[in-house]
Amino acid sequence: MGFLLLLHYLRRSISSVPLYMTVGLYVLVGLMIGVSNFAVDSLMPGQGTPLGFGNMTLPGIAMVFIVYEFNGTQDAQRLILGLLIIVFSAFVYAQLLVSSYADLVFDMLSRHSSFAFQPIHLQRSLAIFVLIHLIILSCIPVVFQTLRNFKLPFAVALFISLCLVLLCRELDLTSHQSYINPKEFAKSWLFKMAHALTITAITCFYIKLVNAKPVASHPRSGFFTEIFRHIQTTDRMRQSMQEWEERYQAVLDHSSELILLIDDKGKIINANNAALNTLDSLVENDDTTLDFFLYDKDMKPFTFDDLWNTLDEAPKTVHSFTNMKLKKQDGTMVDLDFNLSRALIDNQAIAVFIARDVTEQHIQEKNRRELQEQLMHSQRLESVGMLAGGVAHDFNNMLHSIQGSADALAKCENLTQQQRSMIDNIENATKRAAALTAQLLGFARKGNFHVEKIDVKSLVEQTAELFKTNAKGISIKIILEPGLLSTSGDLSQLQQVLLNLLINAKDAVANKKDNPKIIIRAERARANTHEWEQRPDKDLKHEDFICLKVKDNGCGMANETRQRIFEPFFTTKDVGKGTGMGLAMVYGCVTNHKGWVSVTSEPEQGTEFVICLPKA
Repeated sequence: MGFLLLLHYLRRSISSVPLYMTVGLYVLVGLMIGVSNFAVDSLMPGQGTPLGFGNMTLPGIAMVFIVYEFNGTQDAQRLILGLLIIVFSAFVYAQLLVSSYADLVFDMLSRHSSFAFQPIHLQRSLAIFVLIHLIILSCIPVVFQTLRNFKLPFAVALFISLCLVLLCRELDLTSHQSYINPKEFAKSWLFKMAHALTITAITCFYIKLVNAKPVASHPRSGFFTEIFRHIQTTDRMRQSMQEWEERYQAVLDHSSELILLIDDKGKIINANNAALNTLDSLVENDDTTLDFFLYDKDMKPFTFDDLWNTLDEAPKTVHSFTNMKLKKQDGTMVDLDFNLSRALIDNQAIAVFIARDVTEQHIQEKNRRELQEQLMHSQRLESVGMLAGGVAHDFNNMLHSIQGSADALAKCENLTQQQRSMIDNIENATKRAAALTAQLLGFARKGNFHVEKIDVKSLVEQTAELFKTNAKGISIKIILEPGLLSTSGDLSQLQQVLLNLLINAKDAVANKKDNPKIIIRAERARANTHEWEQRPDKDLKHEDFICLKVKDNGCGMANETRQRIFEPFFTTKDVGKGTGMGLAMVYGCVTNHKGWVSVTSEPEQGTEFVICLPKA
């Protein structure tokens, strides 16, 4: 018994297999001794002490109860199932042995047992002993648990159960004694109960020594019902695991985020569909690491070793990175925000990479900012236009008074030559001021407006002919889209708009020595172009508009200059070379024609003005 308890104590170190094998050995020995009615000589001459089935199997049965009470139902079920297999195997082997070597076995057992065996006795002994084993091994746990449910201490329940094992031995029908001496019977039972009490005491001492506690209470028939419950639990667990696996896979496959599992070398272990679609064959390459396709906002490649060291320093922290770049297989760049965290798979540290493609979000944010800037710029110009219109109107009235007074003075007689020269200066200054106020009124959209249908091709050709006389040494190219292009508006104003843009283009290429050129285009508006993205109303259709484009290869403009070019009196030309009203008039006139102006320019890369006007 002590050896069995030692094996039970060491089960976590050497596993439970030696314990189960030793218990099985006890049962086998008990089976052999019980069938043959062996007895060993005691120390007292002439007396025999029976070592029957019950006495030899009590340690094994006690160990079953220990496992059942303190290790759980499943461990006890494994142990008893193994014992049943051993008993059944021994029975089958004994039947084969008896059939093959009947004479030899009968002779050997007759010499060493207390009575002479007959074949029918041996056959019956084997069958009955196997039946007894099955009954005891199957039913005793139920009896034991019933006693425990009655709140009996473990020692009492164990002792009663062991005595029940001994009682089952007395039901053995292999005994051939016709008369049993009451004294011998009482003496035998005292010995058996003392044996059961000794095993109970050793078992209780061991339990107290290791401070074992019951794992849980069991129902009366829990030993049997737990088998089916275990099967149901296993099936539910399998279904649950399959369900969780499907949920996990569904989340991965349908997630818009790029999810990667990366080992400590930076290599990709696993990727979801979004990552596969973005990285394509990069994921399948065993040599691919994050360093191959991940960059920061300055296009500096990421070094995964530095990232891994960061994860090691704070393993439970989720590290966030924004405004990153990912280079796809075809070379295109994708804007990314991603989180990086540390996890364990099979005790191996990995990095979990979860990224979001924010390219479209950044584009929308950029468009929103541009639209907001465009709106603020339009509102600012609108305010300036209202002010300029009021000032120009009042100033124009004053000019009329000055002009009238100058005309009256010019009609006077006896004026000296110096006086007439001064009156001429007044008239010339008045005319220049009137032209300036006319431009201000055009910017404020308060000038005269004569609507007529205009052939855009004729407008471009006529304006270009007027401009060529002042554009010596500049290559001028006209590109007209085939088909009818027409708009409605004031011909003189639109001609002045186009002429102002050509004059600005001429000034931009004035210092260019290598092939200065200006390109004039007239074509239908097209979607997905820069000028169409600048439309004030997003519900407009590009089929309803035409575009006039003036492009030069001159000095270009910086962004700060481009933001102010339509403001009245803003100019980059030297003093006396520009009034700053040319583009202001262009803006006001085009807006008055229900169109808009778009500008694309970079320093030393030239400038392109695009005027979008509604079709006639």
